[in-house]
Amino acid sequence: MQFCRDLRKLILEKRVVITEEKSYEEMSSFGINNKGTYSSQSGNDDVAMTIVYTSAFINSDDYSFVVEEIVDSSSDNFKKVMYGILESEKSTETSNFSMVKEFM
Repeated sequence: MQFCRDLRKLILEKRVVITEEKSYEEMSSFGINNKGTYSSQSGNDDVAMTIVYTSAFINSDDYSFVVEEIVDSSSDNFKKVMYGILESEKSTETSNFSMVKEFM
């Protein structure tokens, strides 16, 4: 339950953005059931639960380490674009990571 609440907060803060089609479909039907627990309202929730567990990882110290490793091993062009987006986002209210998605 706590991971689901944490994920909801991360999504609202745009710290987690679901862009993959299957993930989006499962998360669209994921919610609180009649028993008061979270599950798929239409069937399979394996992908949705994997995303839910992402909230625990993002809130851990390991997350920062993994992000640093990815950035360190990225191309200079990717770093330039990424840092440019992050700098421009500091002054805006909303986030738009569409340019970063092109590099992934």
